[in-house]
Amino acid sequence: MARFDAILSLGNGSLGRDWCAPVASTVEPLGFVAVGVSRGPCMEAVRSGDIRLPALRLVVIEHHNNSGDGLEVSLTSAESMAGGAGYTRQAFADLIASLQGRWPGLTVVRRSDLDGPLIRGGR
Repeated sequence: MARFDAILSLGNGSLGRDWCAPVASTVEPLGFVAVGVSRGPCMEAVRSGDIRLPALRLVVIEHHNNSGDGLEVSLTSAESMAGGAGYTRQAFADLIASLQGRWPGLTVVRRSDLDGPLIRGGR
């Protein structure tokens, strides 16, 4: 199973109260369909697959820290990491680029494909 995570920050900027709708409209051209959109703190979307390409599941979580608002993005698929998960990796790169296009000040704080996995719960 392939999984790629990223934390993106707007610095001192704000995503706005209803950030889910702009995120949903940003990922829609990439083939994602929102299945769980709320006003926050979470949005879920899926992209259907076929015999050659795996289906993708996207979860976007509102992320706050001392330096401002941001997003935590998680993309998973059934594609094997043993082969590098090229399809999922490319979809992840496209996703990050699209979000940065929507919010030009959005910077990558951490990307699991470049910096290693995100550590949660002290593990």
